[in-house]
This record gives sequence, structure tokens and C-alpha cells, in this order.
Amino acid sequence: MGWRRKPRSELAALVARIEVPQPFQLDRFCDSIARERGRPLRLVPLSDAAGRDLPCGLWLGLPEADVIFYEAGAAPILKTQIVLHEISHMLLDHGRPAGSVPPQRAAPATDRELGLDTDRVLALLARSGYTDRQEADAESLATLLLERATRAGAGTGSAGTVRVLTRLDEAFGHPTRRS
Repeated sequence: MGWRRKPRSELAALVARIEVPQPFQLDRFCDSIARERGRPLRLVPLSDAAGRDLPCGLWLGLPEADVIFYEAGAAPILKTQIVLHEISHMLLDHGRPAGSVPPQRAAPATDRELGLDTDRVLALLARSGYTDRQEADAESLATLLLERATRAGAGTGSAGTVRVLTRLDEAFGHPTRRS
């Protein structure tokens, strides 16, 4: 393959700078990301996405807000991974996938006439597989975020339990998973 992923250490350093609530709650995490970015972040379920040839998640960076679409019927852990994957695209400043601008793309005049932002539309295309560097990096970052989110305190409401589990993980956890 001609592309290379970001070194895991770069992604781990990014994860270390991100506020991940413990115990983890996706809505609280999204609120934290929105505050950090200084713009609203909306999660929108797509009820008709299941069974169609559509990506299971999609980030749309609008001028006034970030919108993440996800498959409404996804199991909670899958929904979390989908949303974290799309947030990872945001955090990594991904735009349109590399090499996605076709030579026959519409002229700017046509874009204005139809009310389209071709670059934004192209950014939505070709992001349903793991064939390019941006997808691989986003999936790696999402996985690291999920590991950090669930490492300590998963399913516990006790702050004391979270502290103990965090200390145990710091002492005995796998070194590449520590942040």
C-alpha cells in the first residue's frame, strides 16, 4: 500500500490532551468536544440507513456547527465507535479524502447555480471503507479514545472505583494503551 498511518504515538499524544469523562458518557464527551472547538456538535440518527449501501457514520462540518450522522439502529457500543470515528476526522482536520477530486468536477459557476459546495459534497464521498490514510487514522484514533473511555470505570458510578481501576491500569496496563 502506498499510504502510511500516523504513528500510534502521535495519536496517543492527541488522546492524552482530550478530556474524556469518567465514567464515560458519549453525550458528555460530545459536549466537551463542542466546547473545545467553540461550536455546536449535533448527533443525528439515520433511521433508514440500515441495510443500505451507506456509510454507518458521516461527519458534516457546516459553517455554524458540526453534525455527525450515525445509524439509528446501531448497538450502543457500535454507535459510540461510529461517533468517535467521525469525531476523530474532526480532530485530525480531515477534509475530503485524498485523491477524491475528479477531473470532470463541476465548474464553480455550476456549483453556485445549483447551490452546491462541491468540496463539501466530495468530503462526504469515499469515506465508507478503510482504504485511505484518513480512514485508517480516524479509526485508530477512535479506537484509542474508546480504550481510554472504557479502560477505567466502565459501568461504575463510584468515583472511588474509577480511581482504583485507573491506578491499577496505570500500574499493570499494557504500555501502548496508557495515555
